[in-house]
Amino acid sequence: HKLIVGYHVQWRGAFGHDPQEEVQVTGIQVSYIADDKEGYDVKEIDWNSVVGRDIIVDLDNGRWAWAFQISRIEYAN
Repeated sequence: HKLIVGYHVQWRGAFGHDPQEEVQVTGIQVSYIADDKEGYDVKEIDWNSVVGRDIIVDLDNGRWAWAFQISRIEYAN
């Protein structure tokens, strides 16, 4: 269960207060310090780590998000 660059996720803008929007992840960074907006690039990360303000995700709508602003899309089988 990993978040991988290219996956689609649900995103809430306005720091999690806007309605959900489906977007594609174009980049993932792990910051050195929580709340820091710069870090090192990774291609994938375990979803258990995608919870706070130490993961920054770039989106195909030209925006970026902290980890807590995105969630997995669960597809029915």
